[in-house]
Amino acid sequence: MNPGRTCTICFLAVVLLGVGFVVIGVFVIPVLPHFQLDVVLSPTQLADPRVRDATLAVLERANGNQWLMWTVAGVVLCLVGVTGMHASLRRQMCSRTPPPTEGTSPK
Repeated sequence: MNPGRTCTICFLAVVLLGVGFVVIGVFVIPVLPHFQLDVVLSPTQLADPRVRDATLAVLERANGNQWLMWTVAGVVLCLVGVTGMHASLRRQMCSRTPPPTEGTSPK
């Protein structure tokens, strides 16, 4: 395996890591407070809508802008990975020597 190919695979891994961060930031982090309700409240408190809603609001406030941090980090990783892959592939294409053309050899 040549180094250029390894570099491309590494940048592809960075892109996939960035996509994973974006998925965590957009889909997982916003629903975490809902999963934490079971841990924080007892079954009788969960049955009371006012207590449940108030606790959910507190958990969401405590969660803050964590989703934004994950999403921005994912976008940055995706951009870095795509830029690196583009540069790596471009370098591989430029380093290839063209095949010799027929009829140009001296007699």
